[in-house]
Amino acid sequence: MFKYVLSLALAAYLSGCSKSSNIEGESRVSVSGGSTIRGSVIVGAECGASSARIHLSGVYGAQSFYNVTINSGGTFDFQVNPGRYSLAAYAGSCTVNSEVSTQTNAVMNYQVCLGSNCTSVASGATVYNSFSKPTEISETAASSGPLCQWNIYGCAGWMYPGWGDANFSKTNIYFTAKEDSAFALDLDFSKGNNALAAIPSLGKSGWNGLLRKNGNLEFASAALGQDTSSKKISLGSLFYETQVDSKLLQFESGFCEPKEKALSSMIEYLRLSGFTNRPIEDFAAHWKDHLPSADTLCVYPQNQNIIETIVSYRTPQKMESRRLWFLVLPRIDSAMLKVRPIPQKLTQWFNPPKANAIAELRKAPQSRAIASEPGILAEECSVGFLLER
Repeated sequence: MFKYVLSLALAAYLSGCSKSSNIEGESRVSVSGGSTIRGSVIVGAECGASSARIHLSGVYGAQSFYNVTINSGGTFDFQVNPGRYSLAAYAGSCTVNSEVSTQTNAVMNYQVCLGSNCTSVASGATVYNSFSKPTEISETAASSGPLCQWNIYGCAGWMYPGWGDANFSKTNIYFTAKEDSAFALDLDFSKGNNALAAIPSLGKSGWNGLLRKNGNLEFASAALGQDTSSKKISLGSLFYETQVDSKLLQFESGFCEPKEKALSSMIEYLRLSGFTNRPIEDFAAHWKDHLPSADTLCVYPQNQNIIETIVSYRTPQKMESRRLWFLVLPRIDSAMLKVRPIPQKLTQWFNPPKANAIAELRKAPQSRAIASEPGILAEECSVGFLLER
């Protein structure tokens, strides 16, 4: 039996002005004219789960914008245009949704608490308990299908602030380390590109925690209005989503294949690029259910040199990195394109790639060895789609 119990502690404030939470007040996931939904997640033991799926959609639940899983004690940032949205949370037997509103150039601060003991909230915040409106989208529906609200050739982009015309989703960063060490990593975006989401919240100084030799990262647990400084949560990777200017991406080299083969080819490309098993296995498990429906998909790998013109790492650690993104486009027939004409600046993406990316890489596969120095390896992979506005 589901328990429709959720506490959302709301404190709306201008960026950099929060004093109500141990989550840093300045949003690093922000665009002028947009709004940040920032939250912390608490899951009670009676829910029978240690994490919650957070799903942000249009106010009536029909359009999906963000769909992520967050450990109890974890934090998140979502960037949206000002407006009204539906925020749903699922954790074992506990689930609910409710409407949330955002304001221009503001950080909207929420505590998402599932269970029966959700009374500790930020001082002075408004508390909403026991919503009578049941969830309108099942957890199964929220966890399958394209990761975004799909239109004709890409993701619906109307609710994302900024001007980029491609969105890279579920960008995960995995680590391999030879010893435990303090850890700090920030993301620097070039002009015209911006973060859309981050787990944990980036705050004003990026991610800071402890990197274990098993590759897991430990962060202080965060809950609005609660002293959790002594509690830790462990994550297997960092997560962010980004909106980019497609002019910075390459469209000469790629491969076009039936949908059922496209994923296996992307996995082969990761292996040939030297990625280790953990990111490859996670990539395969997630994307088998989230690629768009089309008879044929064209995939354009974006290598590390291209990625670093868009977003670069800033860290005090000496760290080796491997970064690879795939831009995925469906092949569309001419009748469908009459329904939704492609903007002139994007037409080059709908010509077949001139070079076979996999055939080229098979001639010179990359090493999977980790350099003896510095001893930390970061591996990042993602799938992206064009945005339709």
